[in-house]
Amino acid sequence: MAETQLTGLLYPLPGRESYQPEYVPVPLTSVSIQARVLNFITEVEVTQEYCNKEKNPIEVIYFFPVEEAVAVTSCSAVLEGRTVQAKVQEEEKAQKLYDEAMKENKTAFLLQETKADIFQLNVGALSPGAGCKVSITYMMELPVEDG
Repeated sequence: MAETQLTGLLYPLPGRESYQPEYVPVPLTSVSIQARVLNFITEVEVTQEYCNKEKNPIEVIYFFPVEEAVAVTSCSAVLEGRTVQAKVQEEEKAQKLYDEAMKENKTAFLLQETKADIFQLNVGALSPGAGCKVSITYMMELPVEDG
């Protein structure tokens, strides 16, 4: 799948462990966007809800593209009734904690900036029929134009 199409909640097709896995979208059930503007700054909160329609648990990954100048200020996810708020940790420690939770089939989240304009949230295992709600809040400077 092309990099520009990596948006939303996806899961890799089983048996395609390669350098570039093929991803399948998890059905989107709801979107909410709240924006607040103050002078030349905007704060935007995007909330998206998804549902696993598969018959088996799937390990899902959330991709969220942003403008390069955006500062993500908050990220949370609700998975099977459990809310997790992102907190900053050293990258290796965060990866280790996520891997341990996945081995134990626990709910886990890992947010990383994969590029200057793509955030990736490893959400973990999503049970059949279960929902996942992801909220990201970011701030950015608005362009100033004459006229």
